[in-house]
Amino acid sequence: PSLDAVLAWAREAGERDVEAEALLLAARTELEAGGRHTRERLEACLEAAGPHKRSLQARALLVLGRVALSEGGVEEAGTHLDLGLALAGEVEEEPLVQDCLLALGETALASGDPEGAASRFEACRQSALGAVDRERLAAALCGLGESALAGAGIGPPRPFFEEADSLAAALGNGLLRRRAARGLARAGADS
Repeated sequence: PSLDAVLAWAREAGERDVEAEALLLAARTELEAGGRHTRERLEACLEAAGPHKRSLQARALLVLGRVALSEGGVEEAGTHLDLGLALAGEVEEEPLVQDCLLALGETALASGDPEGAASRFEACRQSALGAVDRERLAAALCGLGESALAGAGIGPPRPFFEEADSLAAALGNGLLRRRAARGLARAGADS
């Protein structure tokens, strides 16, 4: 069945959890396709999830924060992401905590706060090290390198990007490798 059919059934049957999950999936799909209704679906997801579904709410807030950031709403993004981080921490869902920290780091960079960004990326790095999550670790390292390039007093950016590139290569993650390569190029140009 199509996503719209699942949504219609869930609404008719009063299955709020299924409705919320379907709305989140629809919002993510629309976001990837550049859709116009992403915000509305995410807000509906939050409403449908209700207070008993903290993990689902945190995931919706993460995506809503990313949408706001992509639209230039740095303050709004921070608000959604801070709330998403708090909820993710409550349910002890470490990958979600890490994703919120990464997005908050990106938000801090976008707002011109490299020290705040470095703090968020370092928190994600520590969490990813503990969880042995090499993909999020590589993303946090790229963020730390970008923070260093932006002026955070955390040392030179090159070692962060080199370690991120090594991890991304081992994972076969081309997207993270390109991000690390761009960082290395910028770090070389700034030397």
